[in-house]
Amino acid sequence: MRGAESSGISDGLSLGPLSPLLHLPGLTDIAVDPDGSVWADTGEGMHRRSLTIPLDDARAVRRLAVFLCAQLGVPLDDAHPVADASTPSGLRLNALLPPLVPAGAAISVRVPSAADFGLDDLERAGFFPDPCLPGLLRGLLRHRASLLLTGGTGTGKTTLLRALLRQTDPTDRLVLIEEVRELGGVDHPDVVSLAARPANAEGKGAVGLDALVEASLRMRPDRIVLGECRGPEAADVLRAFNTGHRGGMLTLHADGVARVPARLLALAAQGGMDGRQASALLSGAFDAVIHCERRGGRRFVSQVGVLEDSPAGPVGHVLARCSPTAGLRPMLGWQEFIRHWGIRCWGMAPEAGIDGIGIGGAGTDVEKEDGAGCPADEMQKLTGGTRQLMEGTGQSMDETGDFADETWQLIDKASDETRQFPVIAAESGRPQEPDRSQGKEIR
Repeated sequence: MRGAESSGISDGLSLGPLSPLLHLPGLTDIAVDPDGSVWADTGEGMHRRSLTIPLDDARAVRRLAVFLCAQLGVPLDDAHPVADASTPSGLRLNALLPPLVPAGAAISVRVPSAADFGLDDLERAGFFPDPCLPGLLRGLLRHRASLLLTGGTGTGKTTLLRALLRQTDPTDRLVLIEEVRELGGVDHPDVVSLAARPANAEGKGAVGLDALVEASLRMRPDRIVLGECRGPEAADVLRAFNTGHRGGMLTLHADGVARVPARLLALAAQGGMDGRQASALLSGAFDAVIHCERRGGRRFVSQVGVLEDSPAGPVGHVLARCSPTAGLRPMLGWQEFIRHWGIRCWGMAPEAGIDGIGIGGAGTDVEKEDGAGCPADEMQKLTGGTRQLMEGTGQSMDETGDFADETWQLIDKASDETRQFPVIAAESGRPQEPDRSQGKEIR
């Protein structure tokens, strides 16, 4: 993979003594501590790096921080000790000065991928623990499902969002909304990018994400895409996604599907929306939640879920758990979910919903080889066996539809009936993990 600087990611921005790091393959992040130590992440966590021209002390770090911000037209001084800016291609800079950082200045640089990943690229790189996931996402896109991508920092949310945008219909009009540009140039014929504007030195002229979401509704969008929902704009998003604007996408920092409702309700409250109104709109705003994780330096989709209403309020219901070692583990509600969207998974033909979509090539190959697949009655055995196991041990699901860790341990030790779903897939020749021999590194 080419270095970020040689591929134009830096957009003419000089990083000074940090510039050689941009040539590191797979670079995603650079951090400079107040004492001048430099750290970089190339996909395996942050590791300390040596510079040809070292940053000897806190004064050198401060000078570099001011130099970087000045190139992007962002003030960084005692009156403005926090700066957040980006280049048109998505390289993001964050810098802080004392007294916010008592020991001196701190610099963080988020480097976008030099490669433009598609869903196939992510599959080869192992981002999808199970081969059915790319086809599931394609089916949801085709039928204009509204998608919420969640996860922590650096889990691949934006990378997945860019890949999904590449998969959208060329006739769709995309309106992208970001606080700081990270999506960069999306390969699509009809796309408009909007970016928030901070206040000037007099504290005037700020244009926030909430104003941009409202403005986007008048731009005849086919898909409204919010790079990251992190404030009062959540209220406007909930309204927009409940008024006929289907097929939208956004990312949200959350540590699991179960935590999403509380997170969105809190953000909507910042926008002046009361809890009852936000709760009423929440489940209708998004058709699916795709949760990403980073574990041991590897990024992957770990949960698929939905937001549902309950007597106690909206809840995040986990429909499937995924892991690089175990693949996809379906949970209660998974069968109904894929039926609703008319999606076939591992040879399961849809019994209701809209016209069927084959998931990737895995399900079709299974059907051609021996006709086994995983029919609906086998899924019913799986969920039914799980219920019986839980009743016999006194275990129960929480309000999110997820199981406690000790319950999963019991399930793993259960009879072959409760594990028949993955066994059938393996015996039918479906690979447990995609071929990564030609894969690119996920950024």
